[in-house]
Amino acid sequence: PASYKFQLEGLNGASTEEAEEEENSPCGLTICWQIQSVENTADISSPQLDQTTFAKGFSIMTRMPAATMPVLTEQQYVATGRNDRPQQENHLIFAFQLTELLERDSTLILRGPVGFQFDEDCEAGIEKRASQVF
Repeated sequence: PASYKFQLEGLNGASTEEAEEEENSPCGLTICWQIQSVENTADISSPQLDQTTFAKGFSIMTRMPAATMPVLTEQQYVATGRNDRPQQENHLIFAFQLTELLERDSTLILRGPVGFQFDEDCEAGIEKRASQVF
């Protein structure tokens, strides 16, 4: 069996943007996520290893100052239950900074591309204390 390693690169948009339907778009919207497999992720122009695909994006209503998926050590990878195998439950870590402090009773909505699945009530599965994650 082969093993795969992947890297995601993203840009924090310079401004807010509304996703609207667009007939000639590869994903059907004005905002699409392009997904491609290349030989060398440090050089996006390196040879493609597979067909490019697109996923539907969504509107960006408020720009975040910072957002990332931290690079984990092997020990953190194991301790957090990370499992990047296809069709397996996985525990991902996201770090982000908001433009304003949230009110105590606020709702934070996290979205992923179509097909991304997570528990509807994920509060019990979210660890917010940095001392417990790292």
